[in-house]
Amino acid sequence: MAALVAPAAAHAYIDPGTAGMVVGGALGALSSALLAVVFLWRHLLRLLRWSMGMLRRPLVLIPVMAALLLGGGGLWFWTRGGEQEMQSVTVASGERFERVVLLGVDGVDPDDLRALLERDLLPNFARIVQAGGLHDLEIPMPAVSPVVWSTLATGRNPGGHGIFDFLGRDPARYLPRLAVLRQEGDSYRFPIGATALWDLTTQHKLPTVVVRWPLTFPPKPVNGRILAGLGVPDLRGGLGRYTVFTDRAPADDDESRDKVQVVQLQERAFTGKLTGPSTRTLHGLKPLTVEVQGQLDAAAPLLKLRVGKQQLVLNQGVWSDWVDLRFSAGLFASHRGMVKFLLNSAREPFELYATAVEMHPEAPVVDFTQPPGYSRELAQAIGLYHTLGMPEDTKAYGEGHLSQQSFFEMCDGVESERRAMMLHELERFERGLLAVVFDTSDRLQHMTPHAGDVAATAIGRYLIDFDGFVGAVLDKLPPRTPLIVFSDHGFSEFRRAVDLNRWLVDHGYLQIDREAYQARAAGDSGELYKYVQWDRTQAYAVGFSSIYVNLAGREGQGSVAEEERVEVAARIARELTPLVDAERGERVIHAVYERQQLYTGPHAEQAPDLVVGYRPGYRGSWQSAVGGLAEQVLSDNNKTWQRDHIVDASFVQGTLLTNFEIAGDRVRAVDLAPTVMELLGLPVPADMEGRSWLRPRDVDIAATPAVHAAP
Repeated sequence: MAALVAPAAAHAYIDPGTAGMVVGGALGALSSALLAVVFLWRHLLRLLRWSMGMLRRPLVLIPVMAALLLGGGGLWFWTRGGEQEMQSVTVASGERFERVVLLGVDGVDPDDLRALLERDLLPNFARIVQAGGLHDLEIPMPAVSPVVWSTLATGRNPGGHGIFDFLGRDPARYLPRLAVLRQEGDSYRFPIGATALWDLTTQHKLPTVVVRWPLTFPPKPVNGRILAGLGVPDLRGGLGRYTVFTDRAPADDDESRDKVQVVQLQERAFTGKLTGPSTRTLHGLKPLTVEVQGQLDAAAPLLKLRVGKQQLVLNQGVWSDWVDLRFSAGLFASHRGMVKFLLNSAREPFELYATAVEMHPEAPVVDFTQPPGYSRELAQAIGLYHTLGMPEDTKAYGEGHLSQQSFFEMCDGVESERRAMMLHELERFERGLLAVVFDTSDRLQHMTPHAGDVAATAIGRYLIDFDGFVGAVLDKLPPRTPLIVFSDHGFSEFRRAVDLNRWLVDHGYLQIDREAYQARAAGDSGELYKYVQWDRTQAYAVGFSSIYVNLAGREGQGSVAEEERVEVAARIARELTPLVDAERGERVIHAVYERQQLYTGPHAEQAPDLVVGYRPGYRGSWQSAVGGLAEQVLSDNNKTWQRDHIVDASFVQGTLLTNFEIAGDRVRAVDLAPTVMELLGLPVPADMEGRSWLRPRDVDIAATPAVHAAP
């Protein structure tokens, strides 16, 4: 497969052959037709004279005429057969389909897709649209991936599945808590608090394959195979922590300083270590490490590296293959991991980047697949692959330790693995449910600008290339197979950050120890509510759009009585909604929602008391998300993280394509799961609030077209 991205002014690279087939294919067909006409006119008389001669030689004429008839018949069958394959197959309402394929592509904006379709740059996406349709997909608030993917999986609003933001909080201790990875003691807990689609297909004993769907770690057993997605930790138990070896000490305000390992170069050699999992000892937890030894070449920009017992040579700017790591945990015990290296600079300052140490699929410390052996089976089929839930290292790119080219190359590798996974599963897919999620599309958009010609942006070039892969999927798709292609949200610009906790402080709802805050060290923004005085605080923000009332009996040091909660929340909403950006003369907030406006279900009481819907261009600040304070409510976003979708959901609807018609013009994320259930002929649970997209009358499922652009 051609590289998806490379260091070009357009921020991405697509093999010219991919896009060229769209235009070149049409011109080539026209040219061939004209040449054929010229050829026929030039040789028609010669052909007639030859035919008259054959009439006098019947023994030769008979086999020639037979060959012509067979050839002509084959040509007719090929052309007519293609037309028939494009026709729809009418299926009576309620009839069960043997299989359904779900193809999720994170962050694809319907307006971007339409712009490329209008220019005929997505011929395979276009065939799906022609067979069924393209729709904006209504998504729940807030418009963040964990919330929407959980709604898509369960057919329930966040009050029904319990995921309300990237970050929740421990109400007793006021500490932010990851929604995508929940750890209790030495074990992990499944984050979604509702029955998912694959649980239901498993209950009905249908074959089920789910690949990289977010928030599926730790994976539950299914009647088939599941590879968990966003939420799978690295070998240290986090969401991905890179390491940089360098001979230059980081500045005090360097956000990456906790990931930098300063090494001493002696005769161009150094020694460092990679940290892996921890083991319990008599003195508590002890992190396990693997030694890294390097020798820089005196003449060429390359590094000879020894990692454990392995040796490799790195050229500057070239990614290494996977390096197998073994962390010794005592006599006859070890844990396997793997890492990739990138020599950023072989000269002063020296810098060697190492990805997060990921779990090895052949010997994972914690199972991230079901059955457990599926991780090894997949590695044998496609080779080693990223196991981390979010392997695209946006943090390293944003903190200056990956160039744009290197980041794009990393994304290209992740994308290639995902495509290989889907094609591998599609080869053996006969019945049941196959669901595969691609999320590199989201990472590219966060880290690149989006101005001018959509086709020249990173996401535009990604989609043009991905269209070829869609063609390969259509080619392998069995006949009479419903296909649903969808995204969890669209995208918006992120120009200005909004610090909700600073606003709450300025308006008297969040009280802090001002003397201690003023005396804080440089770079200390008071994360984890370090300076908050809880006994006098009425409300606080956590995550990117959530505000909680400091409720007595719910929060550890709650100061607001239950009978005052609704009034306090309503007052904050009234005062926050009119917020104006004085520098730009723009309104910042589209709406502030009270939880009863958004959520119903068994988890609704755990929801934020208020959810903020920003206008495009604005988003919650990084500091406020983890309980810190920015210097002011509004500030410019100067980070490499340039675009986002955590605005009011009405501005960043998702995308839906189907190869069958759906009922009406309004489609919602909550409707995906019940639609799949109906397509498979399974009963829809009574507590699944979504409704099927299928029409009550007959349903048309388009046959699979055979012609497609090469991936």
